[in-house]
Order: sequence, then C-alpha cells, then structure tokens
Amino acid sequence: MKRIGITGGIGSGKTTVSNYLLERGHIVIDADKVARELVEKGSPVLFELTRTFGEHILTAEGDLDRKALAAIAFSDPVKKHQLDKVMHHRILERIQSQIEELPDTEVVFIDAALILEAGWDKYFDQIWLVDAKDETRIKRIQTRDRLTREQIRARMNAQLKGSERRRRAHRVLRNDSGKEELFRQVDRLLIDLKGDQ
Repeated sequence: MKRIGITGGIGSGKTTVSNYLLERGHIVIDADKVARELVEKGSPVLFELTRTFGEHILTAEGDLDRKALAAIAFSDPVKKHQLDKVMHHRILERIQSQIEELPDTEVVFIDAALILEAGWDKYFDQIWLVDAKDETRIKRIQTRDRLTREQIRARMNAQLKGSERRRRAHRVLRNDSGKEELFRQVDRLLIDLKGDQ
C-alpha cells in the first residue's frame, strides 16, 4: 500500500485536493478530523491541553474553543511548540492505526498541513505539496475564515517557508489558476501513481 501525504500551507487548497480525491473514490485520512476526535469533551488530550494552556481554552459547555487555543499558539512560538508536543505524536499514532485497519487498497492519502514541520515525511512514500502564491492564499483565508492579515501572517510564519516545502516535496501542485487546472494536475499524478505500481 502506497502512503501519499498531501500537505500545503494555510490557504493553499490542500482540502480542495483531498475532497477531489474522495470524489474519485480514493481513501483520504484527514489529520484535522483526527485532531478534533482526540480533543473531544472529556478526553485525556483535552485535559492535558487545559492543564497546559488554562481553562480559558474551553467553551462554557466544556468543549475546546479552537479559536482561543489558536490565538494563544500562533502568538507565541513557545506556546506553539507546547501545543505541537501534546498533539503531533498522538495524531500520527491515530493515523497509523487507521491505516492498519484499512482493507487492502493500493493507495491511501493522508491530508495533513504539518507533515514536513512534524517530520512525518519519513512515514510516507510520496509527499504531494499544494502550493499557491502568498497573496492568493491570504485572500482565500480572509474570505473563508474572516481573519485579519496579521493573524494570517502569524499562521503562515508558523509553517515552513514555501521554498523549503517545495524542496522536500516529491510532487508540487500549483493552485493559482482555479480548480479545473488543479484537478488536471491531480489526474496526471494519479496516472503516474498507477504507472509506478
């Protein structure tokens, strides 16, 4: 079974690629979804996050307030490191166990923004990077998340620089020209994958 990591900076279009792969019938494991499951109300991971960052990261109902936690983590590199230390290894363990439970399949895709930052690339056969110009990404995020440019820049700066991502990726999907062109690039990579098998 080939393991393909799909990664990209915030606003690059990584989720668009993953959704297209799902539509094409491929198996995609979403690291964000895994993370949300790990921090469900009452979970040991949520307890550890609360102990590390304080009760103010919880809503009145006791759920994780993801925006409050993000505001803390992306404003301070030390806090970001603390968050990564709590979450990264647990997310990877859960992803690996999900892969082991899969039926026999030729390829599985893992959608995770921080594959390269977390050093997970060694666990994958290929890394596909979804990439776009910074200004394109900023506009997408402003539309989607209603964040300020300063908030967006803080999140972008917490991730690897684009040049380093491109250097470490096996394949780069450019996403500056609309979905149709992006999907054409994905289709070409899928054909290449079949040829490799």
